[in-house]
Amino acid sequence: MPPRPIEDIDFPDLGEKTLELLRALWTFVCDICLVVWYYITAAFWAVWTYPPLEAFRIEFGAALIGLKDYAVAHPITSVAIIILAFVVVPGVLDAFNTCLLYCVGYRRRGVLRGSYAANYQSTSYGGNVRRSSTFARFQSQGAKGGGSPSWH
Repeated sequence: MPPRPIEDIDFPDLGEKTLELLRALWTFVCDICLVVWYYITAAFWAVWTYPPLEAFRIEFGAALIGLKDYAVAHPITSVAIIILAFVVVPGVLDAFNTCLLYCVGYRRRGVLRGSYAANYQSTSYGGNVRRSSTFARFQSQGAKGGGSPSWH
């Protein structure tokens, strides 16, 4: 049985002020998550492309060659690692992407009013979202219930 969408769950009446506070807190948490995600990815890219790290990239390539030698020496363990990497990890990443899209406001019934996604849409696109834009892909994934966006 698939889980019920959060919009269909009956929550107790908490009062308007409490709900307003919870919405503000949730928005704050989502904004913090986005900022942290932005800085992590920016830092990774900056470190990876930093010219003095050429030696590190060469060592990383050598480590990949070492992995090949390990795979030849330990085939069963290597197959288990590959299964873990290609089956379990994508599932975890899909769950993370689903959560992230939900947090910023991409929902099954469309973009959530008052969310980060709604604010971004109104300031960047208005009513004309391009079909191939990143926003459109995120909106599509939110409507499907999350997962990794298709970039094809």
